Amino acid sequence: MDTRNVTYNQRGPDVHIKHASAYLSKRALHRSLRCSLHRYWLILCSLLLLCTGAIQVQAADLVNGGSVSGAISVAGEQDSWTFSATAGELINIQVVDLAVGDLFPHITLYAPDGTRVTSASHYTVANIYNVEASETGTYSLVVEDGTSRQDKIGAYPLHFAKSIGANENGTLNNGGALSSDITLGDLDTWTFEATAGELLNIQIADVDQDGLFPFMTLYAPDGTRVGAASSYTVANLYNIAATQTGTYILLVQDGTSGRVQVGNYEVHFAKSIGADENGTLNNGGAVSSDITLGDLDTWTFEATEGERLNIQIADLVDAL
Repeated sequence: MDTRNVTYNQRGPDVHIKHASAYLSKRALHRSLRCSLHRYWLILCSLLLLCTGAIQVQAADLVNGGSVSGAISVAGEQDSWTFSATAGELINIQVVDLAVGDLFPHITLYAPDGTRVTSASHYTVANIYNVEASETGTYSLVVEDGTSRQDKIGAYPLHFAKSIGANENGTLNNGGALSSDITLGDLDTWTFEATAGELLNIQIADVDQDGLFPFMTLYAPDGTRVGAASSYTVANLYNIAATQTGTYILLVQDGTSGRVQVGNYEVHFAKSIGADENGTLNNGGAVSSDITLGDLDTWTFEATEGERLNIQIADLVDAL
């Protein structure tokens, strides 16, 4: 039998193993510490956001023909708003930096399937005009600061009007006039009934002549755009034929590129049937009246088929 002497040295843990163990222990400690600090930081941020009211899971639906208020309260915040739309409707949205200089409003519109429809931003008023709803369903609008660092904050109103159903200010008077005002970024809506074939006349006047650039858009009962007009003082739609019977919507806003002008305005309205602001003309006589800024005066008279009619209107002070 082969007999061999086996000798070995019994010694303590290898110094390299000891160093490796110590190194791994320190790494584990640092990792644990970083995780704990990260958790505490997240909790602190959450508490801060909750205290400032910056967390918005989902804001209330937008009001068609009205406005809602929101605020970007902390850097990087994104507010989400929703509304329902039917394919073919035209959508108008304006978001305003109330402080005029703090927030740079940036808005992005998403379709019901989540695809991006469009976006807009501006120093004071971000504007989406006449964008067509391509699908029926719930749309989402995201509002945020549009600066490169996304670190601006501020309160904002959000104005919203669709081409069907919007009616903030009520019904226009056939043969009369109504007054209202455009605040910063405002979208005013009016309605009226018309029968197919009637001719429509509308004038919007900047009564103060102080910077407002009247801009109006007319929508048919099915939500399609009939026409639009703008001017420095008086915007005019003349003899527009009603192609459908039903409720028409008139949208009024400032028409400057930045949508930043404000002011008082009057809307004058007359259809080719039923308008009678000033009463009946006297056969063989004369009546008097005046034209104010943007005015539409209407008179009536009875006639029999085949009669020949003669009418003359004179500018008495040679100013018209």
